[in-house]
Amino acid sequence: MQGAYLAARGRLASSPQAGQRDPRNGCEQALAHSIAGNELTLFAGQHPQRTRGLVYLDTTYDYSRDDTTDPEITLPDNPALHEPEPSAADLASLDAAMAFGRRTSKHWSPPLQAQMREALAVQPDGSVASNTPPAVAQAMVASANAFTPDYRAVRAPALVVAAYPGTQRDLFPWLSEPLADARTRADAQTLLAVLRNARAADEARLTRALPGSRLLRLHDANHADCFIEYEAAVLQALEGMRW
Repeated sequence: MQGAYLAARGRLASSPQAGQRDPRNGCEQALAHSIAGNELTLFAGQHPQRTRGLVYLDTTYDYSRDDTTDPEITLPDNPALHEPEPSAADLASLDAAMAFGRRTSKHWSPPLQAQMREALAVQPDGSVASNTPPAVAQAMVASANAFTPDYRAVRAPALVVAAYPGTQRDLFPWLSEPLADARTRADAQTLLAVLRNARAADEARLTRALPGSRLLRLHDANHADCFIEYEAAVLQALEGMRW
């Protein structure tokens, strides 16, 4: 499943390692990160006999809903806060793409580097491009954001990991610190507050939908790599689950 990670004792890995494969069912433990939570919920509901436990890594209760809007708050539309897209120069080579990933990540690490390398195809001229055709990527995003998961069929115990951004660096890692522009500083703080409130409300919905679930909150965390930055805490919570 896209965005899924396998759990090996003492570490989290983005690719299979020895001892992680179940020859009959595919893998011993699967963790869904972000929008892959939809796939986790769907699989667990359709195959309860093959589901021992679930781990939702900073996923959302229902991606078809927009819960970041507040009628009393006007969300700032500041170009500096838009996640940057790689330029032609950033895609000129694999090294250039890796440098872009490093500049735009809070904690650049071997797993993120491996994930980026796996997602890119080297072209004959040495440049790189996504190995997923744009039409396929767009269809995947549209489908995932139109899907409303049904948690009623889920029977397995679940660990819910929620990441809370605390600073500008957690939400906008590509920006330099400290920010010199007063408007961008204010806009960043507004979005941080909105996202934290939305995260709390969404976390409550998800845990209510999964009776008996356990919750782990990660503060001052970035959505993309929270489980890497706080790997020890996530592994401790995993080992404390009774699957």
